[in-house]
Amino acid sequence: MFEELLSAKALQNEVPDIGDKQAVFDERQSRQEDDSRHQAPTVKHMLTQDINPTSPMFNADPFIPSHRGPCFANTSQAFWYRTTTPLLSKLFEAAKYPPHLQDQYTFFYNHSILPALGPVLSPTSKWTPSLTYNAAPFEPSLAFQNNKQLVRFKFEPIGPLAGTPKDRFNQTLPLAFVSSLATANVCPSLNLEWWNHFTTAFFVSDAELAAHPSLFVGVKVQPTCFLAFDLPSDEFAPVPKSYLFPHRRALLEGMDKADLVFEAIRNMPSFTEDAPPALEKVERFLSQHKDSSAVQLAHQAGMVVGGMDSKAKELSVEMLSFDCISPAQPLLKVHAKTYDTSFANVRDIFALGDQSKTSSTLEGLQTLERFWKCLLLTREDWNDYTSQSAEFLYFAFEIDPGKEQPDVTIYVPSWTLGISKTGLTRGLARYFRELGWDVGNTYRDNMQEVL
Repeated sequence: MFEELLSAKALQNEVPDIGDKQAVFDERQSRQEDDSRHQAPTVKHMLTQDINPTSPMFNADPFIPSHRGPCFANTSQAFWYRTTTPLLSKLFEAAKYPPHLQDQYTFFYNHSILPALGPVLSPTSKWTPSLTYNAAPFEPSLAFQNNKQLVRFKFEPIGPLAGTPKDRFNQTLPLAFVSSLATANVCPSLNLEWWNHFTTAFFVSDAELAAHPSLFVGVKVQPTCFLAFDLPSDEFAPVPKSYLFPHRRALLEGMDKADLVFEAIRNMPSFTEDAPPALEKVERFLSQHKDSSAVQLAHQAGMVVGGMDSKAKELSVEMLSFDCISPAQPLLKVHAKTYDTSFANVRDIFALGDQSKTSSTLEGLQTLERFWKCLLLTREDWNDYTSQSAEFLYFAFEIDPGKEQPDVTIYVPSWTLGISKTGLTRGLARYFRELGWDVGNTYRDNMQEVL
């Protein structure tokens, strides 16, 4: 069914006629068995009964092939193939992935991820993606670390019945998809312990929804789940990540979102002893920057409360993310949003108030200020909140039970900066050159090809 997707390298396995057909067959079979033991999964290995474009979890209607894509199940999948796969391929080329890994990751994406992007958005859609500002359910990216580039992508799995009475909060597909991903065995590091714990803590069951039919009436639609994969460039080993949202459970329980998130973390099976110092520091800091319960619950319900000044002072917990890998290798992050983009506020958040004024924190702040000035060519004092163009910033507080101090990461949504794609790539290339990274010399040209 998917033979047209195979690259020319598959032809290399064809065996010439050398007379002794049985010997050739034995040799070929032995080589294939050896390859299956020592090489990364092939498309055939990845495709299972549960996770492929024709799976019922991706399709509300029976399978109908489309001539607009390579044997995809419907026109939506064909649309996502035309609009996303070429972009992903360009990123692989820009990051200089080996050709065989480009093929394997592209196969993985086309057959296991692309079908989960759901129906193409239309005026009659029951569910609107929340992953990006332009309502796209797919977001690829390049991560830079010491001159090395890593391709990543994040997506919002959207079921065929999302937003309807049969799957009001789009919870069905994320659960089925991750379960099928485990069965397919395409992610060597996949572990479901944290996934099972936090989806149970945050998702709302049909019974709970039936018991409170009026609770969510008129409530602003919030996302349920994003999934992501880091794609290592040395071997085929996708690393799965999850982003879960606590809004609905907090509303159902009448709790503050931050309180709910920290309660769920403390109840993790892996956290059997006293709370890690990093967790306590993050919880203490965020408790000083949240609205009152009444205002917080109103925000969760999508109600407007006060103006920008009241929102700017809040550091609102929005989601929890974690790698779906062994709990022995924890990477748990609490994500919060602020409208105060002044450097004074950024400095305060990075240092968790006065709890984390380390040399690495100060170094990180200097690097951030350098990045900001390269990007925006600003010479004003960043302490002034109103002079900056970013509408809001996200921060992630990483909690590792083995660390005394939490790591803090800042996320700058590029579309809020008020600069063009050309200005963005030019500024990033300038920043990479200042760091002495080789990619600074090629980044602008590479991104022009991609964009």
